[in-house]
This record gives sequence, structure tokens and C-alpha cells, in this order.
Amino acid sequence: MRSDTRQLTLLQYEIAHPPMPRLEKNELAEFYSLVHGLYPFESCVHRGDSGGVIETEGWVTIEISRDGFSYEERVRDDFQVVAKRARDVFDLAKTHFDIRMFIVGGIMLRQTWPAPDEGNMSERLRDKALKLTPEQYEALGEDVGAGIHLVGGHGDDEMHMHWNLEVDPLYAEGTSLWVELRTHVMTPSIEIDGLSDALSQSYKFLDDNVARFVLGFLS
Repeated sequence: MRSDTRQLTLLQYEIAHPPMPRLEKNELAEFYSLVHGLYPFESCVHRGDSGGVIETEGWVTIEISRDGFSYEERVRDDFQVVAKRARDVFDLAKTHFDIRMFIVGGIMLRQTWPAPDEGNMSERLRDKALKLTPEQYEALGEDVGAGIHLVGGHGDDEMHMHWNLEVDPLYAEGTSLWVELRTHVMTPSIEIDGLSDALSQSYKFLDDNVARFVLGFLS
């Protein structure tokens, strides 16, 4: 399967940082003006003096709290474009809210994979990946899908990440796969490169290691 048939559909990350002071009256609105230069956000909703949500509905959402920051984008561009925008948004927040240290608590990347021959993905997962026989799942009925959930670790001492991987058909007899990778890099960072590196390493693991794993039972 060519890599260009796989589609990245979602990028999300969560940041944890030491609690910052309660927001001043115009602080979130000022950040909204700054971040609007990177992306055409449509709304900014305050949550008192403890944070708020900036978003374009159905596309990009930023959530800000006194001890955390999260970003979610429904992907419409190449990964490099999306990752740069995601990094630049937090870089602005880091400066504006004076966030001096942070931890990338979690990154989620989601892809869809079409079957190379429009075959049944559940059948491939049951028979080739999980090695299940019909007798083992017949008690559940006829319309039974199969998925995989794996956990592990990857990287080196400089940046080691824990990962959770889910591989599921979009529905029981589907011809497409839903692949979701969650990574956790718990090394404290003071520079924005800590986020850039975590995003890059997570995507590389998805595009290389996970791809080779999935292709192993699709071929």
C-alpha cells in the first residue's frame, strides 16, 4: 500500500505546566488576537478568570486552563504544515502566558487506511493478526468485528515515549482501518523544541513502525 493512500485525520496534544496566575480581564482576548494571525479562528469563550476555549468549529480547538493547554485539529493539510501550526500556537501561548516549563502529557495521531483490494478488514484482523478461529467468536453472533490494542515504549534516554496503539475497522465488515496512536513523553521542557520533537517522533513512529506492523497483516 502506498503511503499516500493513508490519510492523517486528527492531531491532538495536551500540555501540562505549573499553575499560572488567574487571567486578567483582557489576557485571553489578547492571545486570541495574536493566534488569529496563524489561523482564522472564529470564537473565543472565556471561563471566568481560569481559562477559555478558542476554536473554529469542526476544525481546530484550543483549550487553555491555569495548569494546562490543549490543541486539536481535524487535519486538512500535510503533517509538516499541521505540526508547525500546532507548535507555533503553543509557542505564542508560552510567551504570552509566561509558561517557563512544561510537559507534553499526550499526543494523539489518527489515520484512516483503505484496504488495498477493498477486502474485509475485520477478517484480516481476526485471521491474520489475532489468529482467531470462527469457533472462538461464534458466541458473539455473526456480525463481529475485531480490533487490536497494543502498548509499548520507544525512543532513547534523551526522549523516551510510552505509546498506546489502537487498530480497528471503521465498522464490523468495513473495508477501511482506523489507526490511532497515543504517545506520552514525560520529560520536562523549557524550550518549544520539546513539543516539536515530541510531535516529530510520534509521527515518525506512526509513519514507519506502525505502518510496517499494519502492512504485515494487510499483505
